[in-house]
Amino acid sequence: MADNAIKDMLDGLKADLKALNDKKTDALEDIQKEVKEKGKTIKDVQDEVNKFEEKMVDIEDKITALEKKAVEMGRMPNGEKQEEKRDFGFKSIGEFVSAAMSNSKDNPNDERLKELGDFMKKELAIDPGTAGGFVIPERFSEMLPMFQPQNAIFRPRATVIAAGDPPEGKISFPALDQSGAKGVYAGVQTEWIEEGGTKPETDYDYREISLEPHEVAGRIHVTDKMLRNAPGVAGTINQMLSWALAKSEDDAFMTGNGVGKPTGLLGHASTIEQTRVTADQISYEDIVKIYSQMLFGGNYTWLISQTDLPQLMQMKDASGNLIWQPNAVEGSPGSLLGVPTTLNERQPTLGSTGDIGLVDLMYYYIKDGVGPMIASSEHVEFVNNKTVVKAFKSVDGKPAITSPLQLENGEEVSPFVFLSSEVTV
Repeated sequence: MADNAIKDMLDGLKADLKALNDKKTDALEDIQKEVKEKGKTIKDVQDEVNKFEEKMVDIEDKITALEKKAVEMGRMPNGEKQEEKRDFGFKSIGEFVSAAMSNSKDNPNDERLKELGDFMKKELAIDPGTAGGFVIPERFSEMLPMFQPQNAIFRPRATVIAAGDPPEGKISFPALDQSGAKGVYAGVQTEWIEEGGTKPETDYDYREISLEPHEVAGRIHVTDKMLRNAPGVAGTINQMLSWALAKSEDDAFMTGNGVGKPTGLLGHASTIEQTRVTADQISYEDIVKIYSQMLFGGNYTWLISQTDLPQLMQMKDASGNLIWQPNAVEGSPGSLLGVPTTLNERQPTLGSTGDIGLVDLMYYYIKDGVGPMIASSEHVEFVNNKTVVKAFKSVDGKPAITSPLQLENGEEVSPFVFLSSEVTV
């Protein structure tokens, strides 16, 4: 059945159902009048209602059946084709990696890679030879570097902007400038005026957010003996490269300086770094101060270094009572002051700036570019009987705000608050 025919039939049936429902409403009003004027019985009224109900059920059944048929045919109920993730004939990510490693990126012999290369040129405006490798088919791309997204800290929680056209192009968009004293109202000012007084001129301020993907790459050296068992070793290659790329992303999102890489949270002007009570320690007072400086609302999480656990699990109140870890039977609590905790092995260690922080990563923007892609070279270590396999992608990231936000009472808050290494004087 043609797409347009399915859509037309669905639209027609839904229109019939609406018309019938409207007719039912009008008819019921007429019947009510007749009950009063002509003395119709309750049975007569019920018979009329049942006729309409039967017709409506019949039409609803037809709509349900037709929508089911549309889904089975790979069509959405609105007549649009469901998005299909292409594999270009590769049965697995291992098979793709094996082919990519054994074929020239400029002139591959594998027909599947030729088809993939043509797709890259036509749909993505990327030449495999110029780009240095083949883009991983969409069906498998989330395996690298995202096939274990729970290991990533930023990406699952941040605002991610998909690759555009061209995928590595710079993207800019306007945002309200709520920095500093401009506050939540972005510079809008109000005044009370007397009758006949001059109304104040006021406006809100804009700023521009720009993101331009930078390339990050990981490589692994594979012996010729391993390559002869390529399908078996491909899983290990994928896992190692994906972990390395995910780590590089999280590291840059946390500490990057924005030069050839994303801009991280630590050291950024929007981040509040709260001084601590005692050097190399985390106290309950530190925790409360961090909490008091967060921008309330949103979806926060505590980012905690594993080296913080001895401090947190033995944290006590003034009377010497444990206040986070209740006993030695239960595991470490999953929240702190009602906010979920996330152990981050990439977090700075105890005593360093950023060893613990409270963040709402919705305010961190990630812009994806090209990739992930994969390429190989047997020339770099030819004499050592090794092939170098490289996976790479491009990405950018930065905080969506440029400074802490000033509340109406003058206090500063931020969606990014970390404990500083400096001690409160």
